Amino acid sequence: MGVFDGLHLGHQRVIGKTLELAQSLDAAAGVLTFQNHPSSILRPEQSPAMIYPNAVRQQLFQSLGLDFAWMIPFGPELSALDASQFAQLMAKHASPLIGVVAGDTFRFGHQRKGDLKLLSHCLNQLSHRAQVIGVPQLEHNDEIMSSTRIRQLIANGQLKEAGELLGRTYLLHGTVVRGDGLGRQLGFPTANLDTSGLVTPPVGVYAIYGQTASSRFGGVMNIGWRPTLQKGEKSLRVEAHFPGVEVDLYGQALSIQFNAKIRDESRFPSLDALKTQIEKDVQAAHHINASID
Repeated sequence: MGVFDGLHLGHQRVIGKTLELAQSLDAAAGVLTFQNHPSSILRPEQSPAMIYPNAVRQQLFQSLGLDFAWMIPFGPELSALDASQFAQLMAKHASPLIGVVAGDTFRFGHQRKGDLKLLSHCLNQLSHRAQVIGVPQLEHNDEIMSSTRIRQLIANGQLKEAGELLGRTYLLHGTVVRGDGLGRQLGFPTANLDTSGLVTPPVGVYAIYGQTASSRFGGVMNIGWRPTLQKGEKSLRVEAHFPGVEVDLYGQALSIQFNAKIRDESRFPSLDALKTQIEKDVQAAHHINASID
């Protein structure tokens, strides 16, 4: 039980032990996790941006070989359950529950008073067969591997190191939504990504690959405030331009691979100056992406 945001190497270790235990018990292997971070209810002002949206986490659970993944909403009622009640909830969702694998520092229930020893006691009252296994935390560069650490790396632009902890290339996921059309007016139509609630790399211009369910495109992405164009209330924009691509991407899920940062975001004295710089950015992205292919 937990958020499993990122499904990093530490999470994968827990899931691997879960699969081993399930096989030894001839049982189904699954995960019980939250749709939203508990902090969004307990400490909304401190709730972290997530690494992956729920749909991507569900896909990753499946790819790791689990038989099921229950993603339940974390709300006030759930947060009020004491440790024993929480353990009973877990057993209810996976009846008959005969084994639990978690990180050895796992805490649960109201005020996080439950630990693996209490969980074992509670589950053995429900079934004498129940096993509870704690998995030691992994370290990377002398730091505990955690989703919090990975979020920090992404926000700092250390995407390669974030990928090392994830065990896969870091991708930013979003849904393409309609923008204000200013990119098209400038001659550079963009796919505007809704990345609400997700951590994003630092503001700047990047050479990227964009991936839909069926296609992959090379392009250039701007993450920023559009200081040359923005009027009125400022909002962070995540926009990708794919030269020569005429596919309608509206409403599609799009994942972004960051190949290199080209430059920081800048304010330009005119739209003509901005267009000239975008042309240079497109060429720079083309050369970077070509060198990776």
